[in-house]
Amino acid sequence: MLILDELPHDILVRVIQELSADRKALCDVRSVSRRLNGLATPFVFSDVVHYPTYHNRERGFAILSDVAERKTTVFASTRHLSVRMGVLLDQSEENYTEVWFDLWRAMLPTMTNLRSLHWDYAPLYSCPIEWVNSFIECLGKRNTLTELTIHVALERPPSELSFQPLAGLHLLTVRWMILQGPRAEFISQLAGLLCRCPDLESLEFLVEQVIYKALDPPVILRQLLPSKITVAPLKLRRLHLKGVIVHPEDFHTHLRHFRRLEELTSYLEPRISVPQYSGEICAMLHIEGIQLKRFLVESVSHPHIPRYLVSYSGLEELTMRSLDRRDDTVVTIEDFISAVHKHRLSLKLLDLDVNRISMWPQAIVSHLRLDAEQYVTLRKLRIRVCITLDDVREVKAGHFQDLLEAAARLRALRLLECPFVLYKTGSYITNRNDRDDLIEPYQGSRSSQIYSFMDRIVERFKRAHKPVFDIVLSFK
Repeated sequence: MLILDELPHDILVRVIQELSADRKALCDVRSVSRRLNGLATPFVFSDVVHYPTYHNRERGFAILSDVAERKTTVFASTRHLSVRMGVLLDQSEENYTEVWFDLWRAMLPTMTNLRSLHWDYAPLYSCPIEWVNSFIECLGKRNTLTELTIHVALERPPSELSFQPLAGLHLLTVRWMILQGPRAEFISQLAGLLCRCPDLESLEFLVEQVIYKALDPPVILRQLLPSKITVAPLKLRRLHLKGVIVHPEDFHTHLRHFRRLEELTSYLEPRISVPQYSGEICAMLHIEGIQLKRFLVESVSHPHIPRYLVSYSGLEELTMRSLDRRDDTVVTIEDFISAVHKHRLSLKLLDLDVNRISMWPQAIVSHLRLDAEQYVTLRKLRIRVCITLDDVREVKAGHFQDLLEAAARLRALRLLECPFVLYKTGSYITNRNDRDDLIEPYQGSRSSQIYSFMDRIVERFKRAHKPVFDIVLSFK
């Protein structure tokens, strides 16, 4: 019998690939022999995570020593680096983390195959802006870097922060997790970075807030994108915005950046005229012949929205997250369902989220009961189901049972996700604390009568039909 080290090369590589998600197992494999060490090392160090804490400072010194004395070349295998800057320290202890900045500056030149960086940045005393900018300067010398994700939290970055050394990105993601809006200098640095990334294909700017609050100052699309005609248009295929104000006139001004757009996700603020803004943007997409493959829309009552969707075929992912009760008219629902039907041969994901009592669930289920077999590629279906406490008491499964039976006729379906409607009117959009609007007072997920009722229906359906797809109930 062959021992592990004697297996043919291609089989060993396959074994190590199967173990690639288990870092500890890979490290154990490295210690078996020189041959296995050579094969496993690129997998071990392809993804490097450095999160400085009080407890791993000595480890940082050890790695720095090895890199400085050229005792290791393992970081040439690194393709993805995750870095966290911002340890809670007293101002007098800021030098505590200096070793990590020294390490990053020493290590980055050896990462000759670095492709992506995930950077968590909390501008605290433990990461002085001079150290941060020196890190960015070293990063800018890595011409292999094409993907950058920045999570900004706790405090707004100093105005001295500079992205000037960076260029040539294909993917840029910024998650803003601060109640205050970014300073003008930060937005200016981002806009300047985009000017140096003519091959940028994916742009995300996401304002993430646990408690909804308007940013001051707000983030506006026209501030982010290059506006000078002399700057080459971006090659954007994916645009994902959240908490960014997208005026139709700004979208029109920057249309040259959107000619290749395939995915558009824009979470609009409920304070502005959502139907009008969404409608005008869809009209532009229609006129310019921009045919999206993945689309999220938060209102469908404006006639330009279904008109755009019905103007072409080939949409693969559609998410409708309605925030506006004007979407609940019979005409609007029928027009939207007709538009969805236009893409029945290409849709892989359909997500319909109307979190208030309305006719939407019944209308969608009625459509699927008639035409389920025509959605030949649909793999994931997410529909919010409306069950009231009266339904629970009267044991009325209603359209939910019909939905399960219609889903069983979707040949490609692998996941049916059924969150249930939480609100009567949807006033939560402007008042998150309106408990009177809840269909069922929240007492914890395990105490929900509606959830328990739906779960019993699902279990009976599984026993009777043995579906090949998963069924997930949720509160989200």
